[in-house]
Amino acid sequence: MFGRRFILVIAGLFILLLAAAIFILKDWRSNSSLDAAQAAMVHNQPEKAMLAARRALQLNDHNRRAQEILAELAGKSSAAIELEWRRHILQQNPADPDAIATFCVAAVRAGGIGEAAEALGRWPGGKHDIRFCRAAAAIALANKKYREALDLYQEAIQFPQAKPSDQLLFARLAACSTNSTERAEGLTVLEGLKSNPEVGPEARRALILSAMGREEFEIARSQLDGWLSGGLTGTNLLLGLDVYSQIDQKRFNELVKQGFSTFKQDGKVCGQIIEWLNQHGESDLAVEYSKAVDPEARNNVFFKFAFGDALDRIGRWRELYDLTVGGWGMEYSSWGNIDCFRVALRTRARQKLSYADPDDVKIAWKECLTLAGQNQPALWVLIAFARRWSWEPQKEETLWAIARCPRGHERAIEDLEALYEGRRDSSGLFRVAQRTLELKPDDQQASGRYAMLGLLLGINTDTFAEFARKNCEDSSKRTPEMAAAYAYSLLLKGKKKDAATVLQTLTETDLKSQALFAGLVNAANGNQDAARNYFQIAAAKSDLLPEEQTLLRRAVDSAQ
Repeated sequence: MFGRRFILVIAGLFILLLAAAIFILKDWRSNSSLDAAQAAMVHNQPEKAMLAARRALQLNDHNRRAQEILAELAGKSSAAIELEWRRHILQQNPADPDAIATFCVAAVRAGGIGEAAEALGRWPGGKHDIRFCRAAAAIALANKKYREALDLYQEAIQFPQAKPSDQLLFARLAACSTNSTERAEGLTVLEGLKSNPEVGPEARRALILSAMGREEFEIARSQLDGWLSGGLTGTNLLLGLDVYSQIDQKRFNELVKQGFSTFKQDGKVCGQIIEWLNQHGESDLAVEYSKAVDPEARNNVFFKFAFGDALDRIGRWRELYDLTVGGWGMEYSSWGNIDCFRVALRTRARQKLSYADPDDVKIAWKECLTLAGQNQPALWVLIAFARRWSWEPQKEETLWAIARCPRGHERAIEDLEALYEGRRDSSGLFRVAQRTLELKPDDQQASGRYAMLGLLLGINTDTFAEFARKNCEDSSKRTPEMAAAYAYSLLLKGKKKDAATVLQTLTETDLKSQALFAGLVNAANGNQDAARNYFQIAAAKSDLLPEEQTLLRRAVDSAQ
């Protein structure tokens, strides 16, 4: 018996030692891969760094530093992908200040301002922290609260951990300040950063833009000429276009030609030049001067997209069709992760060439949305196309594609609400209120609108009457619109006195904001003078929905 137990103990110890050895070996391999990734980052070898970081993550899926490296690398090409990594890191470390701060900055870059503000609201410690300052300043800047952002960046650069990038962010704002002392300080800091290898180009850019903002064009020209004399880069070229387009048309045209000639083998940079020209109404110039670009560079998908956009803007439909479909002797090829733009531009060309009818456009647009998926920057470009082409159904459909995304939907919902309010579209506004409540169940304004619209549309009177009742009984959720909805639901059931009791909880100002329903309740209870007064207030409103106008018209007719 003893020998048997001894053997079992030894076997158990052996298994534990083996498991520990495997764990140690796995951890060592993960750390070795991480060391390789960090070394590759130092030597500016992004592909090597990415492979090593992914290998480290395969061995240890909670390797924080590997995740950070992949997020940092993603941020150089895609704000959306960086945000996904930062979100993953935050989910694993919800109370970590570093995770919160870097997530906030990434969210702002990707357009998720609301999500960033929500995350910063969970900040765990004191706010006198450079990480908090960076995140809060990024959010303030995105919300165009420049004074708040400047104060936060100024606080950030006082910390010993401040980096040149922090100084740049402060100085860039300060240099545009209306306060002469702040502006002088900002310009001084920017001058000092010009030679910094990390932020030098951006500091030069900020100095020139500051001079342009002050309309000191000769200073801007002098600084730009000095920079350009050291050689043309993607950064100083685009800035040169910004400056010379305003002060020297001849030099502007020369710079466009020089840019295409210098970067004729770089399709991405040439695509950026075309994109700039498109945004500034110079698409004809883009198409003409881009003839210098090498055939291989023209196959770059970013070049194709920008060039296709230019062809669309100047109405060269046949060339656009050939670019996006493949004309005689041209081989079709996908545009990779921006193939949704190829399909959109192809559809536009087919429509203008009378190759496509409205049903074809609908089908093709659904293909665009499928290709874009939840890539919100791509979806917003599709919305810009639809607006430019006056494709209202497609614009609306794409806004809904963004509104249905789990994050980054705020702007799309606001645009949809504005769209339906402009149309007086009750069904559309109901859908917006419904989606808002799915995302924010405690949104009182959306709740009130949801209840009222459900009753007006007659979708399911009992359901919305009960919804209004529950919300009205909770005084914290009783908004004027919710009270009006509940009173209207009682009126529909013939409970006119109960409806009047509900409205008695509202102030006179609130009653006037719900004048139509206050009038209906008063009329039902025989208070004709009060009803007539409220109906006059309602009739003066310009934002009544069709269903509300019908109610008002019937009520006025019956009172006569």
